[in-house]
Amino acid sequence: WSLQVIDGLVSVKNMLALAKSFNTTLTAFLASVLIESIYKEMPVQSKVYPISLMIPVNLRQFFPSETTTNFFGTIEVNYNFKKNSPELVYIIKEIDKQFKQQ
Repeated sequence: WSLQVIDGLVSVKNMLALAKSFNTTLTAFLASVLIESIYKEMPVQSKVYPISLMIPVNLRQFFPSETTTNFFGTIEVNYNFKKNSPELVYIIKEIDKQFKQQ
């Protein structure tokens, strides 16, 4: 099993519109797509395990800060394909819910 990466460019405007069409944020949308991509490339015997991501969150929007250094925290989101549908729309709904809770 080997990981392959494809590098490309996409319009932020188009990507934001796509995320909004799923009623979610760009970050939650991209996290969901990453989770789906990881799942599709996992060996069959590993698909019983949930996929977790640590997502950096800019804390400046929540706390006033004048520091020039990074000011962030992280949240953990996960999706269990054993218990939930592998369809992207369901992944997005669950990840969006976890983003809002955290």
